Amino acid sequence: MLDGEGALLFGDDEFPVRRGHVIARPPGTGVAHAFRAAENGLTLLAYGTRRTADLCYYPRSRKLSFRGLGVIGRITPVEYWEGEE
Repeated sequence: MLDGEGALLFGDDEFPVRRGHVIARPPGTGVAHAFRAAENGLTLLAYGTRRTADLCYYPRSRKLSFRGLGVIGRITPVEYWEGEE
């Protein structure tokens, strides 16, 4: 965290963050994460592997990113046997 304060949203948990904190996670853990700035803002430096074969699911928006294809789509739940006769 370069400046300000906020929160790390990690799965169903929330942790306070502020200037000087470092958050590091290995890829492929399957736990969604995001940052929320406090009232006065939060400046952070983000980095990652950005592999072309990455697949990323964003549970809050129910979007799925196929990085190598450059495609982002929204997932809609369907019945397993939908369309089958």
